[in-house]
Amino acid sequence: MKEKKYIIGFVLVLAIFVLVEFIKPKETDWTVSFSKKDKIPFGTYALFNLMQETYPPKKIKTNNRSFYEFTKNNEVENTNYIIITDELELNELDIQKFLEFVEKGNNMFLAANFFEHSFLDTLNLETEFHWNNNDSLNFNLSNSQLKDKNGFDFNKKIEGNYFEPSVDSKITILGTGQGNLINFVKIKYGSGYLFLNSQPFIYTNYNLLQQNNYEYVFKSLSYLPKQETYWDEYFKPGNLTKNSPLRVVFDSPALLAAYYLLIFGLIFYMLFIGKRQQRIIPIIKPLKNTSLEFTETIARLYLHKRNHRDLAIKKYKFFLENIRQKYYINPKDFNLENIDKISEKTSADKNTILKILQKAEIINQAKRITDAELYNFNKLIESF
Repeated sequence: MKEKKYIIGFVLVLAIFVLVEFIKPKETDWTVSFSKKDKIPFGTYALFNLMQETYPPKKIKTNNRSFYEFTKNNEVENTNYIIITDELELNELDIQKFLEFVEKGNNMFLAANFFEHSFLDTLNLETEFHWNNNDSLNFNLSNSQLKDKNGFDFNKKIEGNYFEPSVDSKITILGTGQGNLINFVKIKYGSGYLFLNSQPFIYTNYNLLQQNNYEYVFKSLSYLPKQETYWDEYFKPGNLTKNSPLRVVFDSPALLAAYYLLIFGLIFYMLFIGKRQQRIIPIIKPLKNTSLEFTETIARLYLHKRNHRDLAIKKYKFFLENIRQKYYINPKDFNLENIDKISEKTSADKNTILKILQKAEIINQAKRITDAELYNFNKLIESF
């Protein structure tokens, strides 16, 4: 009875604990993702969905592959491409494809805290970090028709990254921060334009929904013409496929399908076939009969000692034992008086039997015998 009370009490406490964990407010997830799927503060779910309403229907598409794969599999003309991320790490091929894309008359909107140095060098542009002690930073657009008289205040995750154009740089300043530091520029490259913003967190859910900050966001994006637009999900902090050794596999739908098929096939094999397969039964070899080898070894020992008489006596005793087992003749009866009886039972020649008995008697009385005598005696027994 007492045990029941303890069990019921334990179950009640466990149920209360689970209920509290279920109904208590969830902690805010401050992970930096910049992903269109994430509703967390530093995702871009709000921006992506508002842009779907602003741009013409079916104009905003998503790219999850590398930019090389994107340009390889798509004929891109009169297209916008938007990348919003924390660190825009590019290799030489990425930079080449970026510039070829813009040169053909397309537009790229890039917002990041960090831009690859070799990419900025190509554009005659540099970045500098300016420390800020204020809780928030104020940004504004340079165009008189777009700028706000008070600017726009952003207070979460805004860092002091700004552009420093070189003397040879041909840029158009589109936006500045405090102290007229440049954070938003336009660069003409070939027939298209590059738009670079050094404050990507402006476009996240948290900052977009504060006060009137959405105005800055959509005014800055309004420089992109209303045409087919792609939203990039590849250059994101949480994209593991970007630096994965399986990058080529993830970038190809056919290879990716084969990869998943292989994984599921292995799991299926482990769950079903692996269980039913009987363990290999080892072959146990039977023990080898070494009686003959043992006999030969003993015989060699006797021959080596040259004790032929002893060997002959043992051979004769073995012969008598064989007669007893096979023909039921007592060894004591194996004598001259019983030659006829033995010959009749064994069908052996009387002379052979007589010679064996005579030779056995001679050997038994002798102290030594020669090799020839041993050989002849053995031959008589074998002939029997």
